[in-house]
Amino acid sequence: MAKPSAVEFKYVVTASTEDAVAPEAQYHALARSPLDAGALEMIWEMALEDALQDESRLRERVLVALKRTEGAALDARKRCVGAALEHREARVGVVVVASKAPCDPFGCLLAGGGAFLNAVRGSSGARIWLEPRSQSDRCVANIASARLLLVTADSAGQVMDALREIVPKLAEEACAIAGRPAPPPVAAAPVQAAPAFGGYSPPAPPAFTFGQAVPPAPASPPGSPGSTTVVCSPVRSATAPAPAACTPPPSQTQTPPSKKRPAPSPISPEQRARAAANKEAALRKLAEKRARRESAVASAYER
Repeated sequence: MAKPSAVEFKYVVTASTEDAVAPEAQYHALARSPLDAGALEMIWEMALEDALQDESRLRERVLVALKRTEGAALDARKRCVGAALEHREARVGVVVVASKAPCDPFGCLLAGGGAFLNAVRGSSGARIWLEPRSQSDRCVANIASARLLLVTADSAGQVMDALREIVPKLAEEACAIAGRPAPPPVAAAPVQAAPAFGGYSPPAPPAFTFGQAVPPAPASPPGSPGSTTVVCSPVRSATAPAPAACTPPPSQTQTPPSKKRPAPSPISPEQRARAAANKEAALRKLAEKRARRESAVASAYER
């Protein structure tokens, strides 16, 4: 199965580069497979010839419609519009666009210092303009770093005569570019971590083995958070006195003072008597409920 071509070619039928780079320009893509120069040449020539014939038929219809316009009020307008259209559409052209990066397919047309294009101009009578490679990069028809090739003439036949000599070279160059190995990807630069504390990075601690004293911790930069530290040595000698226990630094947070609860109000004698009466009533109800339950159990056993 043939691989797709690495170069994408698109074309539009127009005689002006201003119309070619306009956003409303309707581009059509040329075939990218099969990867055979002869097959691509035939397919591309047929597509371009059909597009030029369709454009010629469309212009003839427009001119005929203008000439058949009736009405005395439209005579002046018909003459002006018809003359302007005939003058503007006197030339027909095709713009072919392709990307010039990483490989420029239009470079094959500049062989011999432009002698090939000069020969095509002389044999076909068409005007051929190739955009300079040094032109600033721009995106045309969704092709980045686009480069334009404009072929114009007084008739579609002259444009097609020039394209029959240009298309074989472009098809051969497209196949050659597709057969080349892809360029290696650009390695990304290593990302370095940003230094902490506004440009200060603490040094790496030295190697520590069991039985050695722990080196003192590096001092924090002035004004950095957490500069107050407590260092405890985990190793002590057999004859040395035991060090004092490490005490953590005092907490920086302060506990808010607790609010004093108001003293309960004294209970009046009436409230005490009411509470006692409620308690007696609750005990009485509980005793009655317990008695009813015991009587129900006794009657059930008797049955």
